[in-house]
Amino acid sequence: MVNGISNGRRQANGPADSRATGEYNCAASSADAYLTERQYCDRYHVSSRTAQRWRVTGQGPPWVRLGPHKIVYRLSHVER
Repeated sequence: MVNGISNGRRQANGPADSRATGEYNCAASSADAYLTERQYCDRYHVSSRTAQRWRVTGQGPPWVRLGPHKIVYRLSHVER
């Protein structure tokens, strides 16, 4: 910051730093438990191809992509 004008960059350990303001919590709770695609299919007796089709068509529970090949389902969503 020069003469009260910011350059738009975040300052480390400044108020814009999420670690300083506590905006996130790294501790995982039981509500944040996830099932892999294989665990989901084994638990609910669904083939992996059916789970894949449901993702494409928008059916089935909400899912999350973690990287290019990893699909997980939040346990709290699939138990509804």
